[in-house]
Amino acid sequence: MYRGGISRQTRVEYVNRAGQRVNPRTGKPLRGYGGGGGFGIQSRLGGRGRNGINKPIIKKKRPLPVKRIGTLFGNLEPIPTNPRIDPPPRVCYNCWQPGHPKRSCPRPCVARFCANCGRRDEDVETCPRCCQRHKLWLESGQQRDEVDETDLDQHAEYHNWQHEEDNTEEDACDIVLREVMRRNEQQEAMRQRELQEMEFRRMREIESLRRVQEFDSQQIFMRRQRIKDEPHFQVSEVGSFNPRPDSPNYNNIMGASGMGNSYNGESVSFNGDEDPVNDVLKLAQTISHLSPMTQDMIMRQVMAERREKRQVEESWV
Repeated sequence: MYRGGISRQTRVEYVNRAGQRVNPRTGKPLRGYGGGGGFGIQSRLGGRGRNGINKPIIKKKRPLPVKRIGTLFGNLEPIPTNPRIDPPPRVCYNCWQPGHPKRSCPRPCVARFCANCGRRDEDVETCPRCCQRHKLWLESGQQRDEVDETDLDQHAEYHNWQHEEDNTEEDACDIVLREVMRRNEQQEAMRQRELQEMEFRRMREIESLRRVQEFDSQQIFMRRQRIKDEPHFQVSEVGSFNPRPDSPNYNNIMGASGMGNSYNGESVSFNGDEDPVNDVLKLAQTISHLSPMTQDMIMRQVMAERREKRQVEESWV
């Protein structure tokens, strides 16, 4: 048969007339030979040695991970974890399910476990990984306010037994605790600063109000003394001072305010020789630049002063 320029014979059977060869070291092969076997090629997994012989893979046993950090404190004993009694990372210690901490587990208590590392059938006091560190943790919590140099030396000796690589690594729990304490101190300092500023502003307002009150009281006292010293006052039998209508300060004394009733040098108060309507028109023209509310307040004050003045004059008559 000739295809593509290559001549090849078909249906040619090659027979090994020498027979089966057996390797004296490995023995007979595990497959059929010469077409009589019904099994495929079988070989063991592994690489070849120096003599070309297949050797099985010898896997090195990996050491189990060592848990050195817990939920309460770190620097735990270097005991390898056991998958049957130690929970996997980032799961609830009670049900071994992710998504929630042990304190809010919806399932009932399955078994007793260590509150720091989660080891089953152990407590914090009996856990071989956490018991020694737990004692130091309790002592540091109870004697936190009265720590002396001897306690610090004991803690330093306990931490120095670790390896050099462990000493260089800082405990994650201590890092988190230090960060939380730093933020709390910052918030407390900011709160104290705000309280001091509020107290300073309050004291300043109180001082300014006190000065204003003292100034007003002083002005009132000086005004009363000035009025008493004027010769236009007459003393009644009961000892009270009554101003006379012919006094030049009669309008200011009997009015609601101590300011003069004049605008732009022209009198706008009531006078018997002038027309009151003309005075009101002058007053309206003088205060036309003010707001309507202010104009209304001034007009009402002027009318009240005139009414009060009229009553005083009628009482004198």
